[in-house]
Amino acid sequence: MKKIKNFILFLSFVISTQSLWAQSESLPLNNFYRVEFLHHSQNAVLENFFPANETQMDLEHEIRDSTVLYSDFAYWLLQRHWVSVEKPNVKLYISPLIDFALGDDVNAGKSKRKLFRNVRGAFVKGEIGKRVSFLLSFAENQGRFLDFEDQYFRNSGELYVRTSGGYDKVNAVIPGGARTKDFKVDAFDYAYSIGMLNIQATKKLRFELGNQGNFVGSGYRSLLLSDNSIGAMGLRTIYQISPKWSYQWILRNNRNLYRKPKTRFVESPYENKFFSAVYLTYKPIKNLAISWYSTANSLRGDSLIRHKMQWQSWMPIPILNTDLALKNPVMNGISGFNLEFALKKWRFYGQFVADRINYPKTKLLFSEQIGVYYFDAFGIKNWWLQAEYNHVPINFYGAENPKLSYSNAQLPSAHPEGNNFHEFIIRSQYEWKRFYLQYTGIVYLTPNSATTNVWEDHSILQSIVPTIFSPHVVATTVTNYHKIELGYRWNRKYNGTVYVDFISRVSSNSVISEKWKQQAILVGVRTSLFNQYFDF
Repeated sequence: MKKIKNFILFLSFVISTQSLWAQSESLPLNNFYRVEFLHHSQNAVLENFFPANETQMDLEHEIRDSTVLYSDFAYWLLQRHWVSVEKPNVKLYISPLIDFALGDDVNAGKSKRKLFRNVRGAFVKGEIGKRVSFLLSFAENQGRFLDFEDQYFRNSGELYVRTSGGYDKVNAVIPGGARTKDFKVDAFDYAYSIGMLNIQATKKLRFELGNQGNFVGSGYRSLLLSDNSIGAMGLRTIYQISPKWSYQWILRNNRNLYRKPKTRFVESPYENKFFSAVYLTYKPIKNLAISWYSTANSLRGDSLIRHKMQWQSWMPIPILNTDLALKNPVMNGISGFNLEFALKKWRFYGQFVADRINYPKTKLLFSEQIGVYYFDAFGIKNWWLQAEYNHVPINFYGAENPKLSYSNAQLPSAHPEGNNFHEFIIRSQYEWKRFYLQYTGIVYLTPNSATTNVWEDHSILQSIVPTIFSPHVVATTVTNYHKIELGYRWNRKYNGTVYVDFISRVSSNSVISEKWKQQAILVGVRTSLFNQYFDF
C-alpha cells in the first residue's frame, strides 16, 4: 500500500509541474510507422529500440497528409482521428481498430474453405500536459486462417495437466493477439487489450509502464527482442546519459501457458517467468549506433515448486543480468550487439547474438543478421527497398528445461520462426498519393528438418517454443513465401487502408518430391497500429 501511495504522489507531482517540454507520446509500433521513422531520420540514428517517442521525432507531422480539402467530412475522414479533443493541458484522440476481410483459400478445392477476419475495437490515446501520455486499445476478433497459419497457432496452445500425468494442449495463441477458443469448428475467437502509460520525469529520464510490445533493431526481424508474442505487463526505463550514451532497463512478467494443477480461482493461472533486459547504446557520431543487449528469463514457479527471485534478474548491468557468464538452472538468456549506420538514403544494420547452451555440453551458439534500406530508391520519391539476411542455428533460444526457452505465451520472443534456419528477405513499397504497392518475399532454408507433412510436423515451424534436441541431418526444407499487397491508405494517423492481398507459400523437402502449397486472396479494410507476423 505504501508503494502504491508513493507512486500516486510521484505521478501527481509530475502532472502538477508541467513545463514546455516536448510531447512524451510513444509512436505506433506498426511496421509502416517504423519504416517512416527510419526514413525521416535521414543520416542520424535516433532510436533502434522501439516504440520510439515524439521527443525524438514529431513523426505525425513528418508524414502528415497535407492535401487541401474542401469539406469538413473529407478533413475528418482523411486527416483526423474520429474523435479529437484538444485543450491547453489535455489531448484525447479516439479511432476505430478494425480489420474486416474476406478471402479464398485457393488450394481448398471442393471444400470451398473461406478465409475471413472480423476485428472490432477502438484505439485511444492522449496527453496530460507535456510529460504524461497514454494509449489504450482493445479488440474482439474472429478469424479463419490458412492451414500453415492455423497449425502454427495451434502448436502454441495452452497446456492443461492430465490427471494421469503430462499435459493436454488445447486452443491456440495468435501472434500479436491472444490465446483463443474455437469458433465455427476451424476458426478462432479471441480478445485482447493493450495499454501504456508514459511519464517524462525529467528531460533525460522517461518511464513506460504497460503491456505494449517492444522491438529491438531496425530490421524487419529482430534476433534480440520482437513484438511477435502477446502483451506482457512490464516497465521500461529510458535514461539519456549524454548525447552519446543512453541506457534502457526493461522488467516484464512473461508467461508459460502451462496451467497450474491446483488453484483457488475459477480458472487455473499460468506459470510465470520474470524477464529483464538491459540495452546500452553508444553513438560516437550521429549516424552510427553500437548497442549492447543483455537479457534473461528466470523461472518464478511451475506445477511443483515456487522459485525465489534470482538476484541476477534485478542487476541493471549487462552480462550480470543473464546466465551467459554464470550458469543458473532457473535462468536462460541471450546477449548481443545491435549495429546501425545511417546515410541520407541508405541505412545499414545488423545484429550479432550469443546464447549459452548447456546440452549436451556447455558451449556458445551465435546468430547473425545483416540488412540494408534504400529510401527514395533510384531517385524515385516514396519508393523504398529492403534486403535482409537472418541466421539462427539449431537449439538457439532453447534450454534444457523448455519452460526457460526465450519465449512468452508459447511464442518466440525474437524471430517468429524460432530456430534452425537461414532466412532471406526482400521487401519493397511504392506509394503514390494515397495508393501503395508492397511486396514481401521470404526464402527459408531449414536444415535438419523432418520429412513428414510440413503442416503437421512441428519442426517446419522450427520450435514454436524453442527447445533443445540432438542435431542430426535428415533433410533440408525450402520454404518460399510471397505476399503482394495493393492498397489505398486513406488516413495516416491511424493507418486506415483498403487492401487486396495475394499470398503464396510453397514448401519442398530435399527427400520428398511432393510440394506443400498454400495460396490465398484477401480483400479487406483495416486500421493498423500494431504488428502481426504471419509470414513464417
